[in-house]
Amino acid sequence: MRRRLLAAGGPAPVVGHLALDLDHFVATLYTLCPDGNSPLPPCAHRLLVEDALAACAETTPYFSRRSAGLGQGLTRLFRTLEETGTRPENLSRDTQRGADLHALYTAYLERLAAGWTGSAGRFDALSRHLDSWIFNRLFPGVDLLVLCGFTALPTPFLPVLDTLLAILPESIALLDYDESRPQLFSRVRPLYEFLSQRASRSSSFQPPPSHHPAAQLEPLLFTRSQADLESPVTRLACTDRLDEVAAIARHIRRLHQAQQVDLAQIRVSFRNLDRYAPLVEEVLPRHGLPFHFSRGRPLSSTPVVGTVLALLDLVLERYSRPALLRLLCLPWICLRFPFEGRQIELSAAAFDAWARNLPPTTGRRGWLEAIGGRTAYLERELSRDDGLVSEEIDDPQAWRDALRDDLAALRPLQSGIEALFALVQPLERRQTLPSFRRHLLHALG
Repeated sequence: MRRRLLAAGGPAPVVGHLALDLDHFVATLYTLCPDGNSPLPPCAHRLLVEDALAACAETTPYFSRRSAGLGQGLTRLFRTLEETGTRPENLSRDTQRGADLHALYTAYLERLAAGWTGSAGRFDALSRHLDSWIFNRLFPGVDLLVLCGFTALPTPFLPVLDTLLAILPESIALLDYDESRPQLFSRVRPLYEFLSQRASRSSSFQPPPSHHPAAQLEPLLFTRSQADLESPVTRLACTDRLDEVAAIARHIRRLHQAQQVDLAQIRVSFRNLDRYAPLVEEVLPRHGLPFHFSRGRPLSSTPVVGTVLALLDLVLERYSRPALLRLLCLPWICLRFPFEGRQIELSAAAFDAWARNLPPTTGRRGWLEAIGGRTAYLERELSRDDGLVSEEIDDPQAWRDALRDDLAALRPLQSGIEALFALVQPLERRQTLPSFRRHLLHALG
């Protein structure tokens, strides 16, 4: 979108902000709000979480092990909860984990409130103070708001968006949404409905299949070995991240000056942009290079990539129960298989209800033996005609009825698990890229 705006603007210089992500946009608007507390920098939230963990170590035994990544994971969780306006009292405390999470989140919010403002506080301040005077002071001459790249917005921000839509003469919202596939776009639906109620008109647009950023790479996917790639790959040895960014800047400048490569055609991909962004902001301007951070959703959160990763994790984790549930619980996964002359769907809830009481089980053989053994036991007990039952059973007829219900539920589950394993089994073995592509597309289909 930023590139299209630049192209449409012609050769005239661009002054001020052109494209902002939500955090920077809200931070800019908040600078003129009369509320006194300063916004906490994103990188500082981790410090508050680590401090809360240390202070609550004796009263939160569930998190006492301090596993690797705990602080980072809790920081992500608490920021999301705070951003959406979730209060500690909204969290369940029925389990030890829930009670400890409640205590840590409460401690985090207490530290955040001691002189700082989080996302929810900024949203609240903007909903009370934002008007056309503040907006025009920060964004003079802006008469069009383009909202794009979002699948959801925090609920506390929606009143702010309402005010923005009223202030600006014109607004355009671009959403990836298809009403014919509500399951696939369930996360987008609340934002879609919010904007639909306020839109003067709406239209559907399906871009041509060849018009997307990776169109030129698409014919190469899963078709060639690395040795056949036409673009050369150069490896540079760098001592640290700062050296990496400096080497990137020097290489970009050489491409631009010596080979006349348009800067708009150069992309830099980082595994974790948050770690490199401060260095990019410091180094690239020294080399006279403009830049723009493209912060979209993680690739793993897209439906297709999420499904591919879930399929591969299922094989790599040897069909563990968590891996099976991750795949079956994806809203866009629907494995249908024939059973007694009709097509039925493999249910994640039915699998979870049966598997949760089993000992840890892995491997296709382990699962098939477990469900096959249980089915054989039920069939054997129901086929007995001697009438002998254990003295511990008070009502033999009710007990047999329960066995019969268990068997009726287990048989389709057994067929579904067998169908799933048959579908994924070809991905277990080492194979060529064309063969892998064929089997992966078959499983996805």
